[in-house]
Amino acid sequence: MEMTQFVLNWGNFLYFPTDKSTYIPAFIKLLLMVLVCVMVFKFLRKLSAKEAAKAELLEQEMLAKRVNTQQKLKD
Repeated sequence: MEMTQFVLNWGNFLYFPTDKSTYIPAFIKLLLMVLVCVMVFKFLRKLSAKEAAKAELLEQEMLAKRVNTQQKLKD
């Protein structure tokens, strides 16, 4: 019984206008937001790739320094 009332009350919540031209601004805003999200996603992927390259370089430098230090201790 509760589920039926819940589903029936959604009819009061949802509004579908008869003039479909009111959907145009909402669609434009949605399209703009999707484009902005895609651009931010691509930017963050590029930034992440650059940071990963920097981290890889730093790791190689630290490993090289560690190997040099170990070789000096053996000599």
